[in-house]
Amino acid sequence: MLIGRSEIFGGRTQKRYPDPGLVQKSAFVLEYLAQLRSVGLEPLFKGGSAVQLLLRGNVRRLSIDLDLAHAELDEIEAALYKVAGKFDSRYFVAKNIPDRKPMPGGRVARYEVSIPSPVKAAVSSILLEVFPIVPKYQIETRAIATSYYDSDVMVRIPTHQSMLGDKLGALASPSIGVPFPDPEMTASSDLPASMLRLYKHFYDTTQLFAACENSFGDALQGFECSIEAQNKYRGKSYSFDECMDDLTDTLKVFLIGGAQRDNVPDAAVRRKSAALDDGLNLLNNYLPSEVRGRLRPSWRQENAAAALFCTKIMVLKHSKELRSAAEKALYGKLEAAVEKWGKDETTLRKMIEELKEEADPWIAPEGLFLTAPKGLVYWYGYKKPFEFMEKLEAFE
Repeated sequence: MLIGRSEIFGGRTQKRYPDPGLVQKSAFVLEYLAQLRSVGLEPLFKGGSAVQLLLRGNVRRLSIDLDLAHAELDEIEAALYKVAGKFDSRYFVAKNIPDRKPMPGGRVARYEVSIPSPVKAAVSSILLEVFPIVPKYQIETRAIATSYYDSDVMVRIPTHQSMLGDKLGALASPSIGVPFPDPEMTASSDLPASMLRLYKHFYDTTQLFAACENSFGDALQGFECSIEAQNKYRGKSYSFDECMDDLTDTLKVFLIGGAQRDNVPDAAVRRKSAALDDGLNLLNNYLPSEVRGRLRPSWRQENAAAALFCTKIMVLKHSKELRSAAEKALYGKLEAAVEKWGKDETTLRKMIEELKEEADPWIAPEGLFLTAPKGLVYWYGYKKPFEFMEKLEAFE
């Protein structure tokens, strides 16, 4: 009665991850989504598992939760009951979990769903969360299929650009994003899970940024939709500027590291940056073998700087300041220019010199020069976007 092809629950994919049980669980997340679609439910599929559909063909991090957006809770409840009935209430039985913090815009419906456990060590349930407000993302329809699961069932999902905006919204803490706790104010038993959650969103952001290629600036639409939906859900009225400030503060914590961390005047920021190291260690359990060894501190710094550069393009688009000619040059030459300039010491030192007038208490460009030169290039673009785009226009 399973919808996905039988070979998905075993085989080569599992060997690429340290915990085969997580592969099984990730596959059953998508299997359960296929089952819900088979009984007529038409939700918006979002979250980390949804990113897998957008990046099909590339093995990415495993996701063991199912995140949907659907306004009618009665329809969700009916679909859960129908799926369990197909399996004589032996599997896929959904147990309601109280919402952690009900909001004015409705409660997030949370369920623990039992699953078959072909791997002895596998956890026998998955978490289903249903957000009560459907964001107005740009939507496409895709088959529920990834590198470790395959079916012909179709589901509605945000586009690459909208999903990138959604993930950036999740990092806009504390306004519309997930919590980014101060380690000094957080129980030691709770801290690793919080850092892992943040790192998952950050990792997904880096993958979507790369996949969007010449259109990552369109993440603005998804980010604005996230603000609108979260404001309605939380009963707040956060502005674009407030959310963007929170997002950039989070990304700057990801950007600092090593000796740079010691120079940051804010002690809470230093503690957060150090705690993220534990989040990366936990994230490795969800990554394939060929990726785990590549996530060094330089990777984190370069990708945080790239995401910050993306936020600056979003800000310029939001305020209508981005010139069309510069935008065209940006998308046509960015990747090649960053790669070349990141290896050119003369260019990097000129950028450092120009950045002296853009002093920032968080980041020392000289430190990026030593640890993450491509991160320095993106940081220059973030701090001096129009000068950067003029360099791109002349780039050969």
